[in-house]
Amino acid sequence: MRPGISDKLQWAVDLHQQGRIAQAEALYQEILKVEPGHFDALHLLGVASLQGGNPEAALELIGRAIRINSRNADALTNLGNALRELGRHAQALTCYERALAIRPDAPESHYNRALTLQELHRHEDAVAGYERALALRPGYIEARYNRGVVLQDSKRPEDAALAFAQLLEIAPDCPYAAGKLGYLNLLCCDWRSYDDELARLIDDVNVGRRVCDPFSFTALSNTAAAQLACATTYAADKYPPAATPLWSGEHYHHDKIRVAYLSADFHEHATTHLMAGLFEHHDSDRFEITAISFGPDRQDSMRSRLVDAFDHFIDVRAKTDREVALLLRALEIDIAVDLKGYTQGGRTGILARRPAPVQINYLGMPATMGASYIDYIIADPWIIPPEVRPHYAEQVLYLPDSYQATDDRRQIDTHTPARADLNLPEDGFVFCCFNNNYKITPELFTIWMRLLHQVSGSVLWLLE
Repeated sequence: MRPGISDKLQWAVDLHQQGRIAQAEALYQEILKVEPGHFDALHLLGVASLQGGNPEAALELIGRAIRINSRNADALTNLGNALRELGRHAQALTCYERALAIRPDAPESHYNRALTLQELHRHEDAVAGYERALALRPGYIEARYNRGVVLQDSKRPEDAALAFAQLLEIAPDCPYAAGKLGYLNLLCCDWRSYDDELARLIDDVNVGRRVCDPFSFTALSNTAAAQLACATTYAADKYPPAATPLWSGEHYHHDKIRVAYLSADFHEHATTHLMAGLFEHHDSDRFEITAISFGPDRQDSMRSRLVDAFDHFIDVRAKTDREVALLLRALEIDIAVDLKGYTQGGRTGILARRPAPVQINYLGMPATMGASYIDYIIADPWIIPPEVRPHYAEQVLYLPDSYQATDDRRQIDTHTPARADLNLPEDGFVFCCFNNNYKITPELFTIWMRLLHQVSGSVLWLLE
């Protein structure tokens, strides 16, 4: 190593660790001008590029470093991180496994491998990966948090609730963990701490603390003002607007209005059962409609129907949020409609880059997104009464009667099951609620119990 480079590298590393990324990058670049094959400078400049939101540059720089030294576990892990950011999960997994073959006791490599397995929906393997990382580093907060998330995604709400409760004992200020626990307790109908949990969450949300994601909070609070506070904090933290928007006032010259619908649910799903007919009934003389699909292709009959309904159907699962946003801009989309919002599978990072002149929140997210780049929310006066409009970051577009489309081609089942087929009594009035459990509050359940007590022989039929 040439004289002076060692000191400059240490200076750069110190700056990097202090979070002064731009200054560290400048020093790494100075080193590379003198010594283009300097492994540490290439590797750490790549890490800085990844931290700065440029995984493509990170991939190139760390790749060059690994060609110099292919046995460095940290570099292999960071190469995996860049590949994961680019949506190249299978290749990322290979990198993590190469890193673990070199250094099997590295908790970071186990953690990042588990994140990738989670992205690939290999939930059991992801849980095992997080648990291995925690065995090596019991205080690994991110591993504890994401273990809880993957347990929730695996339909194991009791285990997920326990995971978040244990996390909060260790790290009571862990961002969004308290909201996760509150939501999971509702999902499990565990109301023992409901009043205290809810009061604390609302107090924390109202002062801007990162305690709950907006979707979970819709189940925990029916106050529009608090929901706006929650969403505003979350949007600023997770999906801030791009410093340089992709669309900044340019005029397009195509004839038809180009509308893109963004969703992970273009298959058999509640959203498409409502929306399929709407897609089919667009006025093709005035509108050109595009599906931007970032969910699974289940090759079911609904998927086929939707492919036929759209003018263009584009599968973007392999693309990053930035790449999808650039695609929307290149397609000159006039109106981008987000059908997911902050619900599972949503990709808010696409619209955070402002690829379209008009960006709309519709159907999937039953509340405000709290983001300046979402211009409108489609609603009706029943779900957003005029008096609560000030508590929405979006302008409210009212549809007459109901905001919710319904597919008029849906068939009514010709078979009517007998009560005995459904384990219901032959006599007596049946009260029923087929909503998900997280929508059932203790106050609501108390009312139902009073009804059952007053109506002799009646029963309550729930979804689960």
